[in-house]
Amino acid sequence: IVVTIAGAFFASLYGEGEDHHYHVVMLPAIVLAAFRFRRAFSLSIAGASSALMYYDVWNWSQEHPPADASELFEVTTVGLLFVVVALVVNMLAAEMRERSSELGTTVAELERTRDSLVAQEKLAAVGRLSSAIAHEIRNPVAMIHSSLAAASRGGLDEDSREQMFRVATEESGRLERLTSDFLAYAHTRTPQPVHGSAAETLAVVAELVSASAADAGVAVAVARSSGEAEFDPFMLH
Repeated sequence: IVVTIAGAFFASLYGEGEDHHYHVVMLPAIVLAAFRFRRAFSLSIAGASSALMYYDVWNWSQEHPPADASELFEVTTVGLLFVVVALVVNMLAAEMRERSSELGTTVAELERTRDSLVAQEKLAAVGRLSSAIAHEIRNPVAMIHSSLAAASRGGLDEDSREQMFRVATEESGRLERLTSDFLAYAHTRTPQPVHGSAAETLAVVAELVSASAADAGVAVAVARSSGEAEFDPFMLH
C-alpha cells in the first residue's frame, strides 16, 4: 500500500508536464487498505493520499504560476472519491466478515446438531440391538452352565472334565468380548480398517440375527465373495 501510493506520488511529482493522472494509481492501494484494515485506518490512508495530491498540485503551481483553479477542483474531486471509495469498501468488507463469522457459527451449530443426531441414532440402534445381543449372550451362558454342570457331576474321566472346563473358559472369553464390543458400540470410536473379507463378517452377522429373523419369517442370506477390501470388522459387525 505504502509503495503504491509513494510510487504514484513521486511519479506525478517528478513527471513531465502538468497532468497529474498518476494519482489514480493510488486508488487500488486505498481499496486494499479499506478491505484489510479498520475504517479509521483506511480513511487515514485515503486522507493521506488526498494530502499528497494537494501537495503535488500546490508544488506545481509554485513552480509554474499562476495556480490553475481547475487543477484544484480536479484534485478535490479525486480526494473525495478516495474517501468515498474507502468508506464504501470498508463497510462492504466489514459486512462480509460479519456474514463469514455468522456462517462459521451456523456451520459449527450444524456440526453439533449432526453429532447429536448421530449419537441419538446410535443409542436407538443400541436399543434395537438389545434383544439380539441378549439372545447372543444367552448362548455362551448356556454353554458355560452346561459345561460346568457336566464337569461337576461324577463319572467323567479327567480328559472329559478338562474339555468341559476349556469350553467354559472359551465361552467366558467370548461373552467378555461380546459385552465389551456392545459397550464400545455405544461410544464414538474411529474406524480401524484392516484388509479382509467382508463376506465373512457379514456371515457372522447373519448367524446372529438368524434366530430373530426366523421368528419373523424372514430368510437372511449372505452372498459370499472371494473379494477383499479395507474395512473395520467391528463397526461393520
